[in-house]
Amino acid sequence: MSKPIGVLISGLCEILGRSRNDEDKATILGAIEALAGTLDKSVGSAIAEKKRAPRRPTIMVDSASEATAPVKRKRRKISPQRSAELKLHGQLLGLLRQLSPRERENIAKIRKVKGLPEALRTAQALRAKSR
Repeated sequence: MSKPIGVLISGLCEILGRSRNDEDKATILGAIEALAGTLDKSVGSAIAEKKRAPRRPTIMVDSASEATAPVKRKRRKISPQRSAELKLHGQLLGLLRQLSPRERENIAKIRKVKGLPEALRTAQALRAKSR
């Protein structure tokens, strides 16, 4: 059964006090210093471990190629109609950034009522007018 390091050190100190032989004293002092060093390292590393931020669990990988392989994701297909709609939407957002808040509200109303292409045309006209 193993004993805690503190108990071992105190036992060695007790033996050291009773010992009369200089060689025994040197041996015991060496053992005490070694145990103290071990204790310092273990306590120091435990404190340092506590101070570190919690780490994310590591994932075990069989080979290096698996570790560097990109994650394969299924890409959704976009219809040509949706792609054109997204392009117009992006153009409208770029124009809206250059307009005043009141003009933006007007463009939003036009978009709800008349649609995206008409809102885009109006935004372009307002921007050209403000230049």
